[in-house]
Amino acid sequence: MSEKIVITGGTGFVGTHLILELLEQSDAELFCLVRAKNTSAEQRLHQQLAQVIQGSDYAPELINEVKKRCHAIEADLLGDITSLTTFIPSGISQFWHCAASLNYEERFAAEIYDINVEGTRKALTLARALNVDYFNYVSTAY
Repeated sequence: MSEKIVITGGTGFVGTHLILELLEQSDAELFCLVRAKNTSAEQRLHQQLAQVIQGSDYAPELINEVKKRCHAIEADLLGDITSLTTFIPSGISQFWHCAASLNYEERFAAEIYDINVEGTRKALTLARALNVDYFNYVSTAY
């Protein structure tokens, strides 16, 4: 039985590379919380990962692993995510929280707080509800 991992921020720079590294280096099944925008969450995630694969040194065949082991779950950390436990399978061992707002201008202060602080709080709550073994927080304030 392969490991099961939850990831937020999977369409961002750090998140896409984390996903692709996990797909290359493990047999883990990945459940990515993704906001649907102009397409479904699954389409958005797979398109973003395909773009990164095409524009990098990743093997083109990795797209097959994306389709097989990388599942998008439509979610927005600004909304109510408590019901997500019904869409995420049991036995999640790791939770990687990579989602963040990269807007650093004062006019975005409320949005930054909601996404970076409250979003992290909600991710922690979800991880507790899923009874994960490890919660990994990735700061993009580099």
